[in-house]
Amino acid sequence: MNKLERIVGYPIFQIGVLVDMIKRHHNPSQLFFFIPHYCTGGAEQVHLDILHTFTENKPWVVLTHKSHNDYHKAAMQQCAELFEIGKYYNNQNRFFVKNFFIGYYSSLLCRHPRAIIINSLCSFLYDLLPTMKTGYLIDIFHGFYGVNTAMLIRSTPFLDRRILVSYRVRDELLAMYAKNGIDNEYNSRLKVIHNAVQVEDSPPTKEYSGGIKVVFVGRNSREKRYYLYEKTALECKHKCLPIRFYSIGSFTGTALVTCLGEIRTRKAIYEALSEFHILILCSTSEGFGLVVAEAMACGLVPMATDCGGVAEIFTDGKTGHLIRAVNEDDIVTEFVELLQHYAEDSELLKPMGLAAYNQVKANFSYAKFNQEYAAIIKEARKSIDDGEVRTR
Repeated sequence: MNKLERIVGYPIFQIGVLVDMIKRHHNPSQLFFFIPHYCTGGAEQVHLDILHTFTENKPWVVLTHKSHNDYHKAAMQQCAELFEIGKYYNNQNRFFVKNFFIGYYSSLLCRHPRAIIINSLCSFLYDLLPTMKTGYLIDIFHGFYGVNTAMLIRSTPFLDRRILVSYRVRDELLAMYAKNGIDNEYNSRLKVIHNAVQVEDSPPTKEYSGGIKVVFVGRNSREKRYYLYEKTALECKHKCLPIRFYSIGSFTGTALVTCLGEIRTRKAIYEALSEFHILILCSTSEGFGLVVAEAMACGLVPMATDCGGVAEIFTDGKTGHLIRAVNEDDIVTEFVELLQHYAEDSELLKPMGLAAYNQVKANFSYAKFNQEYAAIIKEARKSIDDGEVRTR
């Protein structure tokens, strides 16, 4: 929010402050999360996973956008108090509602001197930052797709911690810091915590004699490049390869790709994935690549473009295949060559799928994930108690 907007919106801001002073709601946990949605999505699953770590605290979660569906709503309600401010926004009232809630939450958070504020994928907290004098501020950064670079840089001095979901994202952020003259002292506030996935005690049993089954899982959005998956299926058809192609998500089924539609529960997704042999990911951008780890947990061999933290999940050539080509035609060619290799001897997938399962089980467990996030909050509480949180 620029200076003019703040000046014009100041009276509305003060109305929000007044409402908070009248209501004086109190959050005993002192934990506040600002996230956009509870709908379908990899980042949303990660947010839910983090909330599960703090179920006993019953944190407050402010949802700043309208959700397209209620996929994670019930699960979030079990471990947090939800406040859906995004549902009040529309194109006509956006300026008023935004300034009202900035005033309201600025006042509310300042009344919680031991507040720990965790933000993820939200610009709303960035607008709050100049009004906040106390509190421990944590930003979870998933990746650069759709990110406002100027806002990202401006927020950096206000933050006590910034959590990255992969080392690749961290390195890219460090380069951005250097390019924009961010002081090196802020580099030490970065912390990498990989996402986690559910892994069963033993891998699923797979049958390889009936032909290879390939799947694509994701949103039907530009950065996922589903059209490259369809081109791959077409090229494999031209080569008469005994491979069947499927998709999970809001896609339209064709003669080339059978669409299973959206699957709403993680249990059902895992049950579906267990029927496949190979996962293909064509994305231009990923923070971590959660679907890759989920597929590996189900014994699939991933074939994925080299983006975000994908290369940190599997070992190229041993537990998956990293597609390093940049040109889209070359990407399709690499996918087809790999698929043809396995179509000629599908049994080669068996040891690789088992190795993929074992790698995820060893490196991306919930035990480690929960421990690392709990340590971050413990660190925050200690900083507050020791008076080390900076007055802004």
